[in-house]
Amino acid sequence: MKVTRRRKKFNKKKGLVLFFIGLFFLIIMFLSIKDFFEKNNQNQLEKSTFLNESDQIKQTIALIKPEMLKNNEKNEKVVGADPEFVKKYGADVFEISKKLEQQDYSPIDGKRIAFLTFDDGPSKYTEDILKILKQRDVPATFFLVGNQITEYEDKVQKIYENGSALGNHTCSHNFSKLFKNKSPNLEVFKKEIVDTNNLIKKALKNDNFTTNVFRMPGGSKSWRNTSDVFDYLKEIKMASIDWNALNSDAEGRYKNSNELFERFKASVGDKEMVVSLMHEKPSTLESLPKVLDFLLEKGFTFKILI
Repeated sequence: MKVTRRRKKFNKKKGLVLFFIGLFFLIIMFLSIKDFFEKNNQNQLEKSTFLNESDQIKQTIALIKPEMLKNNEKNEKVVGADPEFVKKYGADVFEISKKLEQQDYSPIDGKRIAFLTFDDGPSKYTEDILKILKQRDVPATFFLVGNQITEYEDKVQKIYENGSALGNHTCSHNFSKLFKNKSPNLEVFKKEIVDTNNLIKKALKNDNFTTNVFRMPGGSKSWRNTSDVFDYLKEIKMASIDWNALNSDAEGRYKNSNELFERFKASVGDKEMVVSLMHEKPSTLESLPKVLDFLLEKGFTFKILI
């Protein structure tokens, strides 16, 4: 009996020991599993946070990149017109001016070339002119007056966006101010050329824009002793250019659109390089589609002065 009781007592103690050992291992396993899941959740959270931050960085870069590109574009020198259109339509104003001086109206690289130019803008007619040009995929060169830019500043950007070129036509276009006894007042010319260039830059919101192209009000052949102005233009790397065809919209009495068109056709004649003079006027605007169709039918390609 005593042996039996001792065995029972021993078995009871053994059972308790085994129970506590099992319980201990269960607790260890529980803690290990808990630690595993906590670490896994933390990793998932860190990964999610990283992905979110990565996405945020990507979004920030996506927002910043266009602005950076825009700023880089602004930091590059832009001459005469949008670089894309300069590449497509641009012609060296120094070479074209030289051809005009020599009265050499022969084709350029075997092609008939027309340079449409519009003086005395921008104006309330600028956008209408641009619409007609765009309909026929034709660029032009606009000789801008500084005082007009002040009034129609937004039109300068429209010209640029249209692919046309921007030229300098002084700030005042005031003959009595610019000339004395038919000769240029050099200091006034200098100031007005610089002021107009700055106004173009301001209108485009681009300090890196420059133009090589200048036209003297009234045309250089209308005045005496112009060499000082030409020398100054040479110093600042600009060229003065006149024309060899016109519609006479600024000469004499008023002419309707048909008269302007007929005058233009006669003025072009058999020339195969044409630098035409027109102004931003209602009758010129009305005649412009016929002028463009006439030149296209004669096989002219259109270029801009750069």
